[in-house]
Amino acid sequence: MLWVGNAGGLNFYNREKDRFERVALQEFTGAKVIKVAKEDHLWIGGLRGLYLYNTKKKEIVKSVTAKYITKLLIDKNDNIWIGTETNGILVINKKGITKMVFKASDKTCGLTNNNIEVIHQDKNGIIRVGTEGGGLHEFDFTTKKFHSVPLPAKVVWDILEVNDRLWLGTPEHGVIVLG
Repeated sequence: MLWVGNAGGLNFYNREKDRFERVALQEFTGAKVIKVAKEDHLWIGGLRGLYLYNTKKKEIVKSVTAKYITKLLIDKNDNIWIGTETNGILVINKKGITKMVFKASDKTCGLTNNNIEVIHQDKNGIIRVGTEGGGLHEFDFTTKKFHSVPLPAKVVWDILEVNDRLWLGTPEHGVIVLG
């Protein structure tokens, strides 16, 4: 099944009718990111928060208060990393219980900007976060803190891993390759 989120809400492609159809739930207005949790469940984030949606029963199973969600990552331990436009990062477990919160205002966490553009976990389990103005950050699982990665760019829009190298998409310097 193909799912698409946009300003109008959550949509799915109906193969039999050869068209997209909208899920009529106001919670999904401004749906920006979608991740498959398991076969019949989706995590959907956007302007209004984060929701776990059961696609078979067509109902919201869980909701998490977090506004302006820009990115989602389900890590190798099934934790959900929630990136926001203004409030940094929230990490919850698959039951929706908050495990960690990272905001730039908390100088001890190491995050230097709350506008999260990308969250990426590489094949070795390292989590990196690209921000709008704070550059690239790498998470240290031992200290539970982020560390800035020196780059000429302060904005990182995307991260792609190919052949043990990280390809960073930036507006100021184009593509930066690490590794």
